Amino acid sequence: MSVPLPIFLPFQCCTNKWALILSLGILCIIQVMAFAFFAAMGVVLPILISIFIMVKDSVLLHGSIKQRKGALIGGAIMEGITLLGLLGIGIYFIYTFFESYSKGYMANPIVTSIPWIIFAFKLWNFLIIVGAIQEVELMHQTEETAIEMSYMAVAQNESQENKDAN
Repeated sequence: MSVPLPIFLPFQCCTNKWALILSLGILCIIQVMAFAFFAAMGVVLPILISIFIMVKDSVLLHGSIKQRKGALIGGAIMEGITLLGLLGIGIYFIYTFFESYSKGYMANPIVTSIPWIIFAFKLWNFLIIVGAIQEVELMHQTEETAIEMSYMAVAQNESQENKDAN
């Protein structure tokens, strides 16, 4: 017995369900190893941030595969929270960079630029999510229009039959 694959829209990146499950499994294993590493060091904040990102990605994946507008909007809100956090971290890194420069030593500019690089990728991801929400909305509007058109066709057919009967 085989299970049919769902129909995927063009904005989705993976049409093979086994490749998707394998990549998610590998990603989960890597994140669990990262959790164990940070837990061994006694660091709590990166674990909480990683859990938040995993939940956000799961919500977005579910919304993308199942074409659920609510899940995509929830994921977009969580992505916006991530963007605001990265914005704050980036501003703090720039502040510490200039603070260290005023004290006579130079902070690493590569480390200072890391949050901004991640911010750019997350902003791009946010724009893709907004496009996915618009695509789902357009798909639902098209379905509603098709249903309305079929009702109109039935009504016209019935009125034509009534005219023919008279």
